[in-house]
Amino acid sequence: GGLWVAFWSGSRVTRYDAPGTPTHEVRLPCANVTSCCFIGEDRNVLAITTAASDDEGAGAVYGVRTDPFVGAPTSSAAF
Repeated sequence: GGLWVAFWSGSRVTRYDAPGTPTHEVRLPCANVTSCCFIGEDRNVLAITTAASDDEGAGAVYGVRTDPFVGAPTSSAAF
């Protein structure tokens, strides 16, 4: 029901609902956020990657619990 967007030069990941309204935000200590995806058996942890730079915390992978939000199930079918 929502879309999580990583912001390069934005120090954050923002969740948008279906109409496009921001509903949640995860702030990070570094500017260049590169990507995010749900991980874990329950798909309730958002893994967030960042680009290496001189910023403190840059180049790290962060994990944030997103309860009550969970990621969509994935298929085990090969592409």
